[in-house]
Amino acid sequence: MLSDVITPDLFAAAVRIATPIALAAIGGTICERSGVVNIALGGHHAHRAFFGTAVVLATGSPWLGVLVAVVRVWLLPRFTLPVPSPAAWIRSCQVLHQPAALGSPAS
Repeated sequence: MLSDVITPDLFAAAVRIATPIALAAIGGTICERSGVVNIALGGHHAHRAFFGTAVVLATGSPWLGVLVAVVRVWLLPRFTLPVPSPAAWIRSCQVLHQPAALGSPAS
């Protein structure tokens, strides 16, 4: 009875579902080690997935959707203004609402 539930398909689905979460966790670890706490990793993933899916639905080309999602990853930090949290203004915390690539205005 349990063998009906635990199948190779279950493990394949678990790996497929857990991969984006694991990649976000690895990215969060890298950000944390660099001194910037990035609490918006899930939002970044959802943002890219939305734009990639919208392009796939509009054009029917999955490769164009992947390209748009990758380009959106590259463009988003370059066209957003760094907005430090109030805690950064008084230099009490390093949590900033900006990508790590832009640098820390509270330095």
